[in-house]
Amino acid sequence: MTEYLEDFGVKIAKEATALAKRAGRKTIRVEDITLALERI
Repeated sequence: MTEYLEDFGVKIAKEATALAKRAGRKTIRVEDITLALERI
C-alpha cells in the first residue's frame, strides 16, 4: 500500500511540474496539482 501511494504521489508531482513548466513557471500551483489529478 505504501509503495502504491508513493508511486501515485510521484506521478502527480511529475505531471504538476510539467504543467507548471508549460505555463512558464517554476512554482507549482494548486491548479497544477488539481489538473494533474484529473489527468491521472
